[in-house]
Amino acid sequence: LAAVTVPLSGCGTQAPQKVAVVDYQSLMANHPDRKAAEEEMMKMYTDLQQKAMEQQNDQSMSQEDRMKKLNDLQQELMTKETNLFTPIKDDVDKKIDDVMKKKGYTSVFTKEALVRGGDDITGDVLRAEGVSEDEISKIQAKEKQGDNASSGQDESSGQDKSSGQQESSSQPDAAK
Repeated sequence: LAAVTVPLSGCGTQAPQKVAVVDYQSLMANHPDRKAAEEEMMKMYTDLQQKAMEQQNDQSMSQEDRMKKLNDLQQELMTKETNLFTPIKDDVDKKIDDVMKKKGYTSVFTKEALVRGGDDITGDVLRAEGVSEDEISKIQAKEKQGDNASSGQDESSGQDKSSGQQESSSQPDAAK
């Protein structure tokens, strides 16, 4: 009990907390540099597959040497992937920090980590990344469709997808 009362005793003197949320996956997936990084990754993966096939067919190497070489190629691919995507992640983190400071937020959580509350600043961060307003609108519409699908609600008909029942709030009063 003492552990609970000690931290709470100073709460009255602290400034109010301003909390924001972001859809981190969306920020990463829609970063302007993401597509080029993915294309480069696919090229490297294709090259790795080609090298692996050549080594599998190389009868001058022992099975142990082939396995070691394949492992080295996989390690090289993972290192290159880290080198390609770390700058994107760092840029997303920086843009979140910039928006957080500019708008006066004290904390930013991922949407998945917060059950309720928090202002969604995903659009602000996408703008800071250089994503166009048109693209942001498309992204947000897609996310809204995903939210409705995951809740079992069909937005266009107001029906619960799992039961086919019309939601009571959207029925006329006479039908209730």
